[in-house]
Amino acid sequence: LVAVAQRFVTGTDGIPVEVYDTLGQHMAFMHTSVNEASEEFLSSERRYNYTTPKSFLDLIDLYKSMLKQKKEGLKQLKDRLENGLEKMQSAAEQVAELQENLVKDMAIVEEKKLATDQLLEHVGQETAVADEQKGLAMIEEEKC
Repeated sequence: LVAVAQRFVTGTDGIPVEVYDTLGQHMAFMHTSVNEASEEFLSSERRYNYTTPKSFLDLIDLYKSMLKQKKEGLKQLKDRLENGLEKMQSAAEQVAELQENLVKDMAIVEEKKLATDQLLEHVGQETAVADEQKGLAMIEEEKC
């Protein structure tokens, strides 16, 4: 059984060469364990559960198909993770760029705010002068 299992798993993607022996022994152990459990089932329940060489080959095929399925699932998860990390990196770069733009815009806003404050102060002074001249003009008008 060990040799048959080793022969069928040889060359399978994802199974390292150094694991062939252990894997073959494990598959043979599982098959013999099922045979023993089937004998106990026969003695306790008086019902047959047949294990054949074909069922052993089916076990090997099941293992290979499940291995392939799990590897594909892991690949999909890996791709999804990489895609998410790329998006997060891109978002971080965009945030850094926006922060730089914000600092530049804040400097411009500060300059315009100072210019506006100076203009308001100048307008306030001009208004005070105009009010003073208006008051003088009213006094002159009352005299006439």
